Amino acid sequence: MPQLRETGQLALKHEAVEGTARTLAAADVIEVEDLSSAASIDRFQPNPRRTTFGARKSRSGVASRSFPFKVEVRGSGTATTRSQLFKVLETGGFRLENAVSIAIGAITSGPYTHGETVTGGTSSATARVVFDTADGAASMYLVPIAGTLQSGETLTGGTSGATCTSSGAPASLGIVARPWTPQIVKQVSIGAVSGGPFTAGERITGGTSSAEGRVLLDCENGDAALVYEVLSGTFQNAEVVTGEDSGATATSSSAPADSEFAGASATCGLREGLTTKNGKGARSTLKFVFKNGEPGYLKCEAMGASVTPSDVALLSGVTYPSTLGPVFDGMALTLGSYSPIFEGLEIDAGNRRVARRDANTSGGLKSYVITNREPTLTIDPEEVAVATHPFYTDWEGDVSRALDFTLGSSAGNRFRFHMPQVQPTEIGEGDREGIATNQLTAQINDTTDSDQDLTILAY
Repeated sequence: MPQLRETGQLALKHEAVEGTARTLAAADVIEVEDLSSAASIDRFQPNPRRTTFGARKSRSGVASRSFPFKVEVRGSGTATTRSQLFKVLETGGFRLENAVSIAIGAITSGPYTHGETVTGGTSSATARVVFDTADGAASMYLVPIAGTLQSGETLTGGTSGATCTSSGAPASLGIVARPWTPQIVKQVSIGAVSGGPFTAGERITGGTSSAEGRVLLDCENGDAALVYEVLSGTFQNAEVVTGEDSGATATSSSAPADSEFAGASATCGLREGLTTKNGKGARSTLKFVFKNGEPGYLKCEAMGASVTPSDVALLSGVTYPSTLGPVFDGMALTLGSYSPIFEGLEIDAGNRRVARRDANTSGGLKSYVITNREPTLTIDPEEVAVATHPFYTDWEGDVSRALDFTLGSSAGNRFRFHMPQVQPTEIGEGDREGIATNQLTAQINDTTDSDQDLTILAY
């Protein structure tokens, strides 16, 4: 029987140690489209001087494998449960954070600004604002930092100076994804994980030290260390560490140590019939593609060190998502305060991905790593009068505006995309069946140096 493309599987699992392959199981299979795989190998061709012409035997060197595919932009059906989309985003240099909402009264001296820190006047707890929040809003979206905000306390914005009074306790909202810049974080060695895994984005607390951190990489039973960013305090050796949302627990077996974290790497495997083609230490390029009346897609190319193909059967017992992704319409998209008439848009993460070559690693390639990002956006709004919206004036004057839209309306299957600084870099003239359009390309800027250029909230 021939091996069939249509029945192939893509399994993807984050690595506990970058470049160390994971064993792939049915739970790691993700539902994708346009899936393929291609291997590339460096070859050394000797050319010694001899008395006869002809090629001499070449030798193979570093081997890599790519996995192009696209995954539908859809939720899990439960706002606080990650869909497969987020596993892919993490391999493309995104980090996850669990978000909450808190009911509020009138805002004074607002609005609260996206990315600023608010402090509770009674609890002294801190949290980061997700999206600008102006007077009249019934609630504010936040990523908790340290402590827990309370009902009936004054919330003060550290940048805006805005204040309001909370009228409820924080409630779980959903998951925030935003870009990650590689940096030194912390890790603590642990024993067995119970009730896990610890999930990226959740806060953890030390049972003895009361220290707080945010998990950066999923950690399951058998993993040697928990990788996290410091929120408050210092974890201790031999204390129980508890995940705020997962309920996972583990006992630390060391004091915290510095750890280089460049975002999640993955082991990928394409299975077709009886053959599996794997890559390890993989990271991805990413591009969101949205077209009017169609589901949204994230196009991805994962690239890793090639693992020699072997004969392994398709994974059995796979559960595929039952949720259907929302269709791209009714976006309520705004560019500044203007709502354009447009047909589609694309958001390219602009990842610069390079091979991390290592002569100490068998095969000479440890992993791929993202060394920079230059995110861009393209959109095709109808051409309008300058008084309606000054596309060309913004382009010539280096003016940046916020771009914001929401995909979907059902809890657990909706996404809000927010870019605070979109700056036009090219404007071409287009034609949509006789309707004049602007073919707008823009760079997505991060003016705060805090990885806030693109925020995606699934809620």
